[in-house]
Amino acid sequence: MPLVRACISIPIDIAACPWADDAQDSARLDKIIEEYSVNEGKFATDSKALAAFRERFGFTRLPDGRVVLKSSKGLSYSVRLDMEEPGTMLLRETKGGDIFALSVDGLVQVDLSEDYTILAIFSDGEWEKEMTGITFSDGAKGATKQLKMDAGQFRMITGFSKDAATSE
Repeated sequence: MPLVRACISIPIDIAACPWADDAQDSARLDKIIEEYSVNEGKFATDSKALAAFRERFGFTRLPDGRVVLKSSKGLSYSVRLDMEEPGTMLLRETKGGDIFALSVDGLVQVDLSEDYTILAIFSDGEWEKEMTGITFSDGAKGATKQLKMDAGQFRMITGFSKDAATSE
């Protein structure tokens, strides 16, 4: 029976997900989604159980619903959509403010409000290898620097267009 996935809003077979690279990824994701589905009713009334489940798979939610990822190195990253590039998310390392981009192949719309989506995209930890630092050229010195933003700036930015990223 196909699962309904909020990230693309149509019934699909997990094995057909563009982010499931092989049968092993698909089987792993099936187990995670099934565990979440079986416990979804419990999670509605037991916020501690839900928080523990999310933490086990490397993410939490702030009271306003925003997602915070935890890397294998213990770093935290705020996540938001890049409104300029479909299927792209922006990540901000919460301590240093470094900004990264992460594109999801095969998805144009990503619903960060759904735990199913977060589990499907981030639970395997591959996002850490695939995120790309957003850099800029310091015109005065000619050096390339990592883009940094404070939390307020990060919440206000709508995104980065490819045209702007490639022009000087």
